[in-house]
Amino acid sequence: MNKKKRRRTKISWIADIPVGVCIFFIIIGIIIGNVFVIGTWHWGKLIDKSEAIPITATFESYKMRFGKSGSVNEIEIYFRDKQKLCIDGACIDIDVETALENTKQGDRVDLLLHPNSEYIWEMKTKEAVILSFADAKSRMRSENIGFSVILGATGYLCAIMGAISLLIQAVRRRKIKS
Repeated sequence: MNKKKRRRTKISWIADIPVGVCIFFIIIGIIIGNVFVIGTWHWGKLIDKSEAIPITATFESYKMRFGKSGSVNEIEIYFRDKQKLCIDGACIDIDVETALENTKQGDRVDLLLHPNSEYIWEMKTKEAVILSFADAKSRMRSENIGFSVILGATGYLCAIMGAISLLIQAVRRRKIKS
């Protein structure tokens, strides 16, 4: 009996979560989980080089977009004859930054774009490779796993916790009525 009491007090806090908060956890948890698991693997889907969209454009300039922590979120690349495209922050390192600094306005660049997001997965000029496809694919794999495991799982865990709390509360109400 003592073990039963101890076990009940360990999980009793979950039954004390208000119903509105449980519903909020379930809805937001499912949304966040889906965005970071399904969405991440759609927009950052790992593709083969043959699936990428090849284009050639005239380099104009670039702009780094920084996050709140001061790290580079993405680099926006501007072209004379194409729309603005981006390099995902996961693909950026000092070599990419240096190669972009050395790229001159008016240089022709060959690009491979991701078909689902139009992010640049390869960028090169006649003189240099700014971003290699293999590096982009490897780094996107790591980012996808990180987002899926950390943020996606956290969202689903919140939804599960809300559902468990509602079930415990329903069982308690049923016992009280009987």
